[in-house]
Amino acid sequence: MRKALKDEAETLKSNADYDGPETDFDRMISVESQLATQSLIRSDIRFFATTSRNKEGININDTDIHHVYVESHSMTDIRQMAGRIRSGVEHLYIILDSEGYNYSDGPFVSYIAEQLALKSDTPGKNMLSQLNTNLKEFCRQYHIPDLSTIRAYDEAYPKLGKYIDQVKKLSPYIEFNYISKEVAFNNYRKKSKEFYAREIQAFNDALGNPAQLEALFQEAFPEAKIHAYISPEDQARKLSWDFMYDHPDGNFTAEELVELLSRLDELLTPPKNRKRRKSEKPDPNRLLHKIGLHYGSRNHKIGTPGYSKYIITPWIKDKTSAA
Repeated sequence: MRKALKDEAETLKSNADYDGPETDFDRMISVESQLATQSLIRSDIRFFATTSRNKEGININDTDIHHVYVESHSMTDIRQMAGRIRSGVEHLYIILDSEGYNYSDGPFVSYIAEQLALKSDTPGKNMLSQLNTNLKEFCRQYHIPDLSTIRAYDEAYPKLGKYIDQVKKLSPYIEFNYISKEVAFNNYRKKSKEFYAREIQAFNDALGNPAQLEALFQEAFPEAKIHAYISPEDQARKLSWDFMYDHPDGNFTAEELVELLSRLDELLTPPKNRKRRKSEKPDPNRLLHKIGLHYGSRNHKIGTPGYSKYIITPWIKDKTSAA
């Protein structure tokens, strides 16, 4: 990236025939070029906004940056982005409007791949050993020299590269080790995915509690003043979805529903409106519709004792109706 920025900067410098005002594109190239070469933001720039393109690979050595805003649901990304400011962050604002990206492959993908690749009732007969045996046979069949003497993607042997590509497609956890020249289980990917999954779980667990979330960020940036505002709608949304996850079959008691609605009422209804309300109990859908959920009768009869007559489901507002 640094070389590309330098090349773009040189192109701008050589374009001496242009005397017009600096365009937004010119300014962007100039700012990024100075960051790449001097690790400083141009002195006339008062507001610097960037995508995740610059979350790694650059240092920002300016000492007059007092406020940093980061939008992410990953502690690793937050550390990377805010950590670009080498003099330290004075005020760190965490923006929580976006959906969190799921870095995990799911709870069973790596497990199944590992079981298939490494486990076997017969010693030496697991999937990896068989793949490596097949690889040697493939090389013998197509008169490819010993792999220790050639590159995996040697242009002289295109079929070898295609074969390795096919093997790697079996699973993201199956790779060709370019040092040992054999098929192997990608344990580093497994560990990194597990690490990301733990971080995102910690992040999501803290989302419903502003104090807990700020404490999570404060641990990473002990010298900074943390600002992590969670809107009442976000808190209510997480509370409701957690309720649905805890009751996947829709079986909840009247007492559980009353407790949920009471907590949503505190989050979504201003105190003065609660006082003016004639009924002590809030209308369920007046609350749930604000966060994309709906409370209604089941579409079919359920004879199992204990099932509630109503269910909470996702809801999209009809343009022709009022919430």
